Amino acid sequence: MIILMIALGGGLGAVSRAVITTLTQKSTRFQLPIATLIVNWIGAFSIGLLDHLTPLPLDLRLGLITGLLGGLTTFSTLTLELLNMLRNQQWLSFITYSVLQYPGCLFLCMIGTQL
Repeated sequence: MIILMIALGGGLGAVSRAVITTLTQKSTRFQLPIATLIVNWIGAFSIGLLDHLTPLPLDLRLGLITGLLGGLTTFSTLTLELLNMLRNQQWLSFITYSVLQYPGCLFLCMIGTQL
């Protein structure tokens, strides 16, 4: 049952990320990869909130955190986006994006644990 919950959550998370990416590419003029920022901020806040909630059954916890949030968030895409900024000598974008991602995610996770 645990494997099924993780697989279902992961599929839903990945599809959600694809939808957010598609919507933001069509409706934004941001210079930064806003879709990755949005999904990572949502994931950071959500994992903090889920961690703080009354203990969840293991299969549900793994389905939500490992599956759904693991499928939604993306460290590998973030890493490639940052590397491409460095390769293209986009120093200000690199610094801005790094600050928005890392301290931003940490802050949102902390807020989630406080609710």
